[in-house]
Amino acid sequence: KGQKAIQAIADLYYKQKKFKQAINLYQQLNRKHPRKRIYLLRLLRLHRRFKRFRKASIMLRRYNNVVAPKNDFDLKMEELHLYIASKAWKAPRLLRKLKALFTKPKQVLRILYAEAKLYRQQKKSKLAIKTYSKLLQNHPSEANALYERGRLYLKSKNYKSDFYFFFPNPAYTNKIVFSI
Repeated sequence: KGQKAIQAIADLYYKQKKFKQAINLYQQLNRKHPRKRIYLLRLLRLHRRFKRFRKASIMLRRYNNVVAPKNDFDLKMEELHLYIASKAWKAPRLLRKLKALFTKPKQVLRILYAEAKLYRQQKKSKLAIKTYSKLLQNHPSEANALYERGRLYLKSKNYKSDFYFFFPNPAYTNKIVFSI
């Protein structure tokens, strides 16, 4: 009972973005139950958020040794986000590995968002735009990807007169009426 109450409070702090309090409670829970996957993942995310990359990498190693199955998608994504945030050279290699391992649509969506984030960080706008376009081909209802792609496109100041850039689906162009 005590564990569930502490976890509920820690989750509440996490959702309310009171991260320091959440870290303390998750660490307390992690000491009592070192094999619980959710505590390790939450601590890993929180340390990454506060740019405590050394602590995050320790959590990642502990998670790898204690809990993780060989191809745990959440673990691999956290590892990728840690490498991206810490600007580690390992990020592109892990990204290629993830693309080969995971093929479910929701997994591919998360991988493509991470890839675009990596390209944005490396100031490779054209590759980020290309990644967002690829993401939109597979998931046309992703408004965030459309927004980010448009933002990058405008930021690059390479204004195209290409109408299809913003409306890749021909179904949209048939319904648009231009008035003078």
